[in-house]
Amino acid sequence: MARPTTTLEPVPVELDVKVEGRLPEPVELAAYYTVAEALTNTAKHAHASVAEVHAATGDGALHVRVRDDGRGGAQLGLGSGLAGIKDRAEALGGGISLHSPPGAGTTVDIALPLGDPAGPRRPAR
Repeated sequence: MARPTTTLEPVPVELDVKVEGRLPEPVELAAYYTVAEALTNTAKHAHASVAEVHAATGDGALHVRVRDDGRGGAQLGLGSGLAGIKDRAEALGGGISLHSPPGAGTTVDIALPLGDPAGPRRPAR
């Protein structure tokens, strides 16, 4: 029996990257897969007219935001895509924030530490 296919709707993406040079490979890979999964979710589910991807380094981490203007309502507990993003960020000592009110688009923010999460920590000032 053939599986039903999901139609991906083309969504324009605005990209803003403020990163100097190469990052640690695990961080680059996590960021790549996070953005790919978030944009796939946008194309499959959001019915958005635009998506935005912002990436910048600061405070010892790579901060990535993927936002769309779609229908919202995404939840971390539903489906494997967002759970995979969460697992990938947490495996590197980072975290995820999801804001997706119904009817108001979805924003996924992740922070990925640039240093070794098991390594020495700087004391708070």
